[in-house]
Amino acid sequence: MSSSYFTFQWPRPQDNNFICWHRGFDNPNRNIMVALLVPWIQWPNNPLDDANSHWTVIQDKAHQAVTQWRRALREKVSGEGHQKHMKLTSIILMNSQLRLTVDSLGEGEEHMMLFYGFAADELMDMEDVRDVRMGKSVIKWIGDGQDAYPVLRNFRSRV
Repeated sequence: MSSSYFTFQWPRPQDNNFICWHRGFDNPNRNIMVALLVPWIQWPNNPLDDANSHWTVIQDKAHQAVTQWRRALREKVSGEGHQKHMKLTSIILMNSQLRLTVDSLGEGEEHMMLFYGFAADELMDMEDVRDVRMGKSVIKWIGDGQDAYPVLRNFRSRV
């Protein structure tokens, strides 16, 4: 007696560079299960060292981190069969995770909120996802020109 369900598991690439760690169906084939290994955007040094830094320092460190992340992502997707799809998926998921991280931080961690907020917004500006509606920017700018300064949008209070 044979099963009418797919039992196929998609193999990972033989290359060490991949994003998709596992793909398969659940038993009744109602869902596909996908496990991804997306590199995390790393603070360039110890975040506590920057707790009292000016926002411009935090913004610069976020830019450095995103630049390094883009290199790591490019390397990781190089072993994938569908590189463009894995890249888009990784950018969108990372943006979402950065937003959740900002929401999970609290008092005394404002520098980390800015860092991850700047990083999330920089991902939204990547050409690959420019036409994808990922919501409002995490950082809102108050003022104009050299007097402008960043504040975090309050997404937590929204239902």
